[in-house]
Amino acid sequence: ETSGLENGYFTEEKKQQIESLAAEYQRVVQQYIDLIWEDSSLSLNKETKSLVKDTSLSSRFRSNTVRLALQICSNTRKSDKALEVEATKPEFDGTMILDAMFVFVSLDAPNYFDGWIHLSTLEKGEPIWIPFKRTKPLNKWLKRGCKLVQSIRLRKYNNNWYADLILEKEVSLKQEGSFLGVDSGTKKALSLSDNTHLGANYRYYVYKI
Repeated sequence: ETSGLENGYFTEEKKQQIESLAAEYQRVVQQYIDLIWEDSSLSLNKETKSLVKDTSLSSRFRSNTVRLALQICSNTRKSDKALEVEATKPEFDGTMILDAMFVFVSLDAPNYFDGWIHLSTLEKGEPIWIPFKRTKPLNKWLKRGCKLVQSIRLRKYNNNWYADLILEKEVSLKQEGSFLGVDSGTKKALSLSDNTHLGANYRYYVYKI
């Protein structure tokens, strides 16, 4: 679920701190992508982290950027292989994926705002609190028993900042009746365990996109 972080909700100083963090985060992730793309043997360890030296990101943030770069490179290679096209080095779009090590999301706001995001910044020991308003879809999923996960995707679109909140809900497994397995494919959109195939023209539309 996405919540817009309206510019009027926080100070210019907080906005600048977010902008500075995002710019450095994007720069470092792309540097790691460049390195990992040239050397696929690189992994999440101290040696790989040390390859990018000129950064103001903390050690925790650097581990996060290496992990994300590895994931982006791996997913790109797998996708291009499945589509039978030449693998092309990806360009990072700047979306920050931050877990509980960097953010804390609270919906128990005692004032005008519906929630707050506690976000680590480039300044060690100086996190910021970002207020936000709940959306109707967010309230709907919360009423249905979904729980908030302490993780967000922070991104910028049309000069506005958005936080994608993550919700989860426990689903009880079916104890009776029949089961059907579903697998996504590269030549057909879906293949079912009963030998049914859906989306025979999947590859055609993928190339159209």
